[in-house]
Amino acid sequence: MKIIKYLIISILSILVVFFIIVELFAPKTIMIACENVSIEKPWKKPTEVETKTFKNLITSFNIADCENFYVKDVENGNYILACSKEDKKWDFYWATPKRNDLMGLSDEIKAEITPPE
Repeated sequence: MKIIKYLIISILSILVVFFIIVELFAPKTIMIACENVSIEKPWKKPTEVETKTFKNLITSFNIADCENFYVKDVENGNYILACSKEDKKWDFYWATPKRNDLMGLSDEIKAEITPPE
């Protein structure tokens, strides 16, 4: 009986440790546009071609207060776009240049995103 008790405790302990490890090392994801996307990739300054593309996208959606911006290549041609405003605060957008689409992110999602440095 003691052996079964120790076996059950050991198995449960292993499961708890496994879930803790998975939780600590799993990539951080958030739900954007009905997709669960990883936000672990670093921010980058866009290339010249990307800068033109994103500036056209920003202009076409009448976003006037985007002085400086960084992009995070999420997946499948989708990006998170970080725009700095005059007051040095960051605003975040879900950008899909291939479809000429730009969507502001909710406050809940913005709270999960670390701005560029």
